[in-house]
Amino acid sequence: MLNEPRDTNNCIEHDFHLTIYDDMDITHLLGFPIYITDLKSISHKKAEITGGFVNINSNNQFKIDKNTELEFGKITISAGEVEPGDTLPQAIPSKLPILTDKNSLDILTENLSSVLKRDKGIDIRPKAKGSHTGIIKGQVKLKNTSFNDNNLKLPDIYILDKEKNSDLIVFTADNNIKTPVSISKGLSVGDKKGNNIKYTLNGFSDIEALAKNSYIQDKKLILNSILHTNIESINPKDIKLNIGDIIISQSGSKFTKVNSQLSIKIDKWTMNSNDWNFDSEGLVLKKGIIDAKGFQVKFDNFKIKEDNLDGTLAKFYFNDVKLLGIKKLNIVSDDVGFSYGNVHDNIKAYQINIAKNDQMDYCAYIDHLPGLKSSDKITFRFVLLHSDGNTKYPLNSGVINLYDLVDFRPDANSVMDITSNLFQIHGKLILNYPKVSAINTNISFQNNSGQLQFGLNATHPINFTNNGLITRLNNVELSHHLLKASGTVEEPGAFPSTKVILTHTPDKIEVDIAENEKIQISSSNYFNDVVGEMHVDGDKWTTFWFEGYPMGMKGISDNNPKKMKFTVNGVVTASGQSIDIKKVDSPFGEMSFSYNLPKSELTGYCQIDKTVGGLGLKGGVETLAGVNGWYFMTTGTVTVPSFGEVELYGIFGDYTGSVSQSNPGGFKCLPAAFQNKISGFLISGYFQRNIFDPIDWDYELVSVKAGLDVGLAARFYTSFEKQGTLFGLGLKLYGHAYFEGSLETTCTSVGVNAEANIGINSTYNTATKYFTIDGCAGISLTLYGEQCLGTMGLCSDACLRVDVGTIDLSAVIKGDSNGELNYSLQKKQCSDCD
Repeated sequence: MLNEPRDTNNCIEHDFHLTIYDDMDITHLLGFPIYITDLKSISHKKAEITGGFVNINSNNQFKIDKNTELEFGKITISAGEVEPGDTLPQAIPSKLPILTDKNSLDILTENLSSVLKRDKGIDIRPKAKGSHTGIIKGQVKLKNTSFNDNNLKLPDIYILDKEKNSDLIVFTADNNIKTPVSISKGLSVGDKKGNNIKYTLNGFSDIEALAKNSYIQDKKLILNSILHTNIESINPKDIKLNIGDIIISQSGSKFTKVNSQLSIKIDKWTMNSNDWNFDSEGLVLKKGIIDAKGFQVKFDNFKIKEDNLDGTLAKFYFNDVKLLGIKKLNIVSDDVGFSYGNVHDNIKAYQINIAKNDQMDYCAYIDHLPGLKSSDKITFRFVLLHSDGNTKYPLNSGVINLYDLVDFRPDANSVMDITSNLFQIHGKLILNYPKVSAINTNISFQNNSGQLQFGLNATHPINFTNNGLITRLNNVELSHHLLKASGTVEEPGAFPSTKVILTHTPDKIEVDIAENEKIQISSSNYFNDVVGEMHVDGDKWTTFWFEGYPMGMKGISDNNPKKMKFTVNGVVTASGQSIDIKKVDSPFGEMSFSYNLPKSELTGYCQIDKTVGGLGLKGGVETLAGVNGWYFMTTGTVTVPSFGEVELYGIFGDYTGSVSQSNPGGFKCLPAAFQNKISGFLISGYFQRNIFDPIDWDYELVSVKAGLDVGLAARFYTSFEKQGTLFGLGLKLYGHAYFEGSLETTCTSVGVNAEANIGINSTYNTATKYFTIDGCAGISLTLYGEQCLGTMGLCSDACLRVDVGTIDLSAVIKGDSNGELNYSLQKKQCSDCD
């Protein structure tokens, strides 16, 4: 119905805004005010209208110009139900949503210029299914014109709801709703899909604003940001620094300081700072510290750029640098640089270079170190801190005395290594031992519970040779007035490897055999409880000696063995020893020994002048001990009662197998105890003298004198395997019988030589020292003669052999230890004896 006043004098202008049609309220659709520009009736309470939405109400979050119109065309409406409080039914569109002629609308979001847009156009739709209250929904994008910062570049920023959706209810027909988007602080922002946004600020092109914590409020865009880097020279290359809230407004951007610890891993370094700023200068660490593998470096004004670390304008401080956190490094140079590039072997790394102080010729020093004199210090020409851990501390120091005992000389161009718990210097230990060169080592200073502890590591062995004895010493340790090392001594082919300890103090330099060491002669023979040493005497080592108890030697070790003392001088020898021989009254003495390593044999020799079992022995004794046992051989003279001094040959021991040097001494065989083995001792003696008076024969042609020149072989023996004091005693006479004669007037001569053996066997009692002997030997001789021509008393060379005849002789000997000894030669035979 149209209600208009009448004026008959003037023309009437109509404001053709229908408000009621067919008893139907047509002033609003879905609660929004509308105007109608065209209406066509379709049927009762049903029509087709064209018009627009006007007077859209703003709210506390979004504002729209009151003059904004959203036109629509040709929509069908019909009468709905009469709502409570209304007198007429509302017009209800037959098709939803109602599409308008706008794709976007300029609005204010929290008073910031923005755009409301919808891809398919702005429409009006019910708040919910069946609802007659309409809403305007779409995506709200902030306009960059709302912000002014030359260092800032923002992407498209959209308003988000709590669920990070960008499709929002922006306006509603319900005037009671003042905040269509539920918020806690302000309206959240993100990209079109509700994700975090990336923007550029202060030279960093990859700053990430977290959607869950970024919002707009009071005409400001507040971006809670993570700063990303792309620094290829560090790992990880992205430091992902939480820079807190960046507040952006029309007047520019502002960094809000956060209590965030910045920590950057630079190879094996760590850069830390909690005093940094992010502004137009970029990311600046106002103060910080670099932990350079135990080297703490403080700095000011260090810049971090998007793709590199820039310390060119930084100031570095070394006034409180402590190696390992406990030992002060005194820096005396201010010439410090920071750079990145090739540091060694085409390896790139960051480097802090501390150049030398020209006035002092070094840049730093360390003093009051353990092991060094209090006045000594280690100086460095320059210091190169490399982020790959290959930090260089080139030394400027000469020879260093350690513990007032030995010297240490750093290698030429030597550098000091430093790790998380120690620093060390490469060089050589100058020992000043005879025949010992300087040895490679590292002197180290280790953090031990807050205290520096001196040590040696990677120390080369101490090797030298003295009189053929090779010494190898490892595990070198150095402390106050004491150097110790452990190792072995050996003489290849002569002396087995034996454990020793080197001890060097201000008073001595000595190599001693280690405790509880054994020296093995063979698998069963060895020396026990061994001690021995060599030491430095002036400018040379003394001869190495050792002594110990011989073990495993039958007849020696089982008779309260005495220690044997050896010296090692080219070969292993021993002298001045006493060895007890089982069942023999007195010991041998003054023996020298040699050890044959490949054969596992110990050989010895001594001069002897002793009484053994009542026999006086004088001469030499050789001994052998090895895998087959042991034995002694003697040569020289033996004084036998009744016989006097005779030449000596003897052997004694406990040895399996034959001894090639053993000689029966003229006897046909050895006693049973010495057949294919030695288990006891045997002494043989020999002397030669004419002890028989000659016998005369008269022959037809010539007178002949017969006699016997003999040698006496005596043997004296016993077995270790028998008990008692009774010894076997054997004697043998051997020599030659002779017959000679001549008759000058007839130029006739006769002569013959023949071997003769007389065997004597008896016994010898060591308790009573009494022996008896009894023996006889027969000799059968065939004589011949020569008859030569003679004239004028001269015999010519023309001779003729003439057989004279055969004669028989026998030699008889009887005697005892009382000095009674009888010899006789008789014209008859007796049986040969052994």
